[in-house]
Amino acid sequence: MADWLLVVISAIQQRDCRGPLLVQVRDVPVVAGTGPGGSDVCCPHCGEIVLLENVMPDSVYDFAIRCYGCAGVAAMPSLPPGRGVGGVVQAVRPGQHHARDTFVADCDQVVIGVTGLERRATETGLGGTAHSRVALDIAGIQGVLTEAHEIFDPILSQLLPRFRRRPKHPHRLPELVALVETNLAEVQSGSKEVDVITVLELSRAASVFARWSKDPIYPRLVEDSKDPSGFIHNVLLLSVASTLADSALGPELVPTDETRTPDLRLRISARQVIEADIKTPAALQRKPGAVVRPKEAERLVADALRSSRGQIASDVPSLLVIGGAFWTGDFDQHARAAAALFRPGRRRNVVGVVFASTSVEFARTRGTGPFEERWEEVDWTPASHLRWVANPGYALPLTLTFSDDLRNFEMSFRPG
Repeated sequence: MADWLLVVISAIQQRDCRGPLLVQVRDVPVVAGTGPGGSDVCCPHCGEIVLLENVMPDSVYDFAIRCYGCAGVAAMPSLPPGRGVGGVVQAVRPGQHHARDTFVADCDQVVIGVTGLERRATETGLGGTAHSRVALDIAGIQGVLTEAHEIFDPILSQLLPRFRRRPKHPHRLPELVALVETNLAEVQSGSKEVDVITVLELSRAASVFARWSKDPIYPRLVEDSKDPSGFIHNVLLLSVASTLADSALGPELVPTDETRTPDLRLRISARQVIEADIKTPAALQRKPGAVVRPKEAERLVADALRSSRGQIASDVPSLLVIGGAFWTGDFDQHARAAAALFRPGRRRNVVGVVFASTSVEFARTRGTGPFEERWEEVDWTPASHLRWVANPGYALPLTLTFSDDLRNFEMSFRPG
């Protein structure tokens, strides 16, 4: 019997079984893996009937099997909190199902009960709204401030007093809160001027943190955001993680420790992972209309590639994400800079670079006739723009290709 599963499989009575139950109708394994490294798992009650054949660790979760021989019920482990699951997945519906034949996981599938998928969806905020529309009237601005305080009060209580002492390099979070509070007071006093960019920047930060608030790493991310660069980094990290979660690529937030680690891990099958490193150069945290000169673009991309060394293992497929604010206008020159740096034989494990830029979008959803700057008639949304640049020198077996805007992707790998 496989030791890795023997510890976590528990013998339970059928009446106590939770989640999907697969009834083994004849003496054949319910699930069989392919490729090296798997183990057989026998019934923990009778020790004779093989329930799982050649399965990998971390490949079966949140369902139970009733043994053909002794009718004992064995429960698979629950998906651990915070663990990503996506890509190649075989979901098991709730209820009791007769397993007459063996399901062969020939695409390296993770076989998991729907209850496990639902728990992970809750942790990633899947199905929610990452960036809700904001009406820039008094109620809308107040709503942004209220949400920001609900999310960030554990650190704002320390950051706001420091900000009020007017440091030379202020932390962006208390700066945003203070600016929006001042703007709200002005609007309440009759002003028609709304600081759209600042309100939506605060809205973005609060909404992406709120989306991931059920993930076990979340308290650590909030604490790390007391650092000025950590806050900017974590807003981008959670924005990118949200996009990847919506694309079913199984992003997992990686805990930090004494060693250098990636920021994200994509769990795309039982064996296959892709690691991602997030870089947020200060020069890219800009206001609308600013641009980066071509030479500076080359330096920024080169520095990001250089600094990612050591955070991602050389034998693991990886993505480099470079992010900032309001720089979609010069995406092209950054893409050219990245393509020039990816010469044959260099960074063979880097699949490509993702450029991520924040911006805003708006739509008039109320009112009729000519628009007369009645901003309460307009809904605004924090937006993200993405650009994919593949590395022609990438040479690992797993392949991953995105469309330019990352809306679609193609992936292939050898299951074994």
